[in-house]
Amino acid sequence: MEGCQSPSPNLGEEFRERENFSKGQATSRQPRPPSPSPFLPTWEEGEPDTLKVPQVSAQPTERWQIPEDLRRRMVEVARQLRQEQTFTENLLWQHLRRKQRGYKVRRQQPIGPFVVDFYISQAQLVIEIDGSSHAHRAERDRQRQTLLEELGLTVLRFTTDTVEHDCSTVLTDIDRAVKTLSP
Repeated sequence: MEGCQSPSPNLGEEFRERENFSKGQATSRQPRPPSPSPFLPTWEEGEPDTLKVPQVSAQPTERWQIPEDLRRRMVEVARQLRQEQTFTENLLWQHLRRKQRGYKVRRQQPIGPFVVDFYISQAQLVIEIDGSSHAHRAERDRQRQTLLEELGLTVLRFTTDTVEHDCSTVLTDIDRAVKTLSP
């Protein structure tokens, strides 16, 4: 597959709005807020980039114990995010879905108190797409990534620009990581 081109010439309303925006026309749709990470761990009040990190052991944790009501809430949040995916998430998803690349990919996957953009269980690989909303949340993202890595997961991060303009390299990097990390 040569590059990451849109699977069809019309990706729906979000695609049209993106084209209008690039032409300088106003759109009514607001950008999607960042993936929520409610309850556990929590953010310090008044200090937006300070995460209360629970004490963890030096060895990887097998799984987090989270309350059932939080688990159900995170499943609902993930369902909602699947319905409201961004243009870039949709673009990458079209190339990863239905085992097209030889491995199963889940999108908007709840893992503990977080929802990750994409998850490949056979490689214990998390794929995150960082848009403009991540610029002011760099410290939170680092802390979140540390917590995910303590579960034994590997996190790959790509910017929206990289996915949109050099998708073939993104796909190659993902394929290489899956091959390296799979048992």
